[in-house]
Amino acid sequence: MAQSVLNDALWEKLIEIDKKLDKLSVVQKTSTPKEELTGNKPDFDSIKEEIITEIKEKALLLGGHSDSHFNANRENLKILNDNILKTLKVVTLIWKQQKQSIQPQEENKEKYF
Repeated sequence: MAQSVLNDALWEKLIEIDKKLDKLSVVQKTSTPKEELTGNKPDFDSIKEEIITEIKEKALLLGGHSDSHFNANRENLKILNDNILKTLKVVTLIWKQQKQSIQPQEENKEKYF
């Protein structure tokens, strides 16, 4: 019962708001400025050209910014690749040294056993 009372009250408020909005839209339609009616329109071609030039400038700036990031990433990848190759060389050298040091120990074990 309480739920239906709340719903009814909400619907009444919504209907009141709808009526007020209708009144506002009628008032707004009738009160158009006379300047708009006389034909004072801005020059859309010049505005269009300004917008296009600004977009092109921003695109060039963004492209240059992206290129600098791309170049920096390329340099970082070269450095990373060089570091990986150096590390791999050191690891293989250590591995070979360990293998060589283990072989004489195995030969010594065979002699004693």
